Amino acid sequence: MESVVIVIISACSLLVSDPRCKDFELPPFVELNAIQCIIGVQAQVAKLWTPSHPNWIIRKITCKERHGLDEVATEADI
Repeated sequence: MESVVIVIISACSLLVSDPRCKDFELPPFVELNAIQCIIGVQAQVAKLWTPSHPNWIIRKITCKERHGLDEVATEADI
């Protein structure tokens, strides 16, 4: 069964007119496990997500490794 890693970015808006926090789920990574995600995801988020979301500040990044449709095998917060 194929394993995928889901990255969830919890971020808060820096706009005074829109003070809210929300979770952003990135497209799944297939050739990655949760440990590799923990090690390398910060650089990827800085490179790919942050420039397109300049009015948001990241509070937490979560890596979830799934086997099958629902099973969460490994979960880690950064």
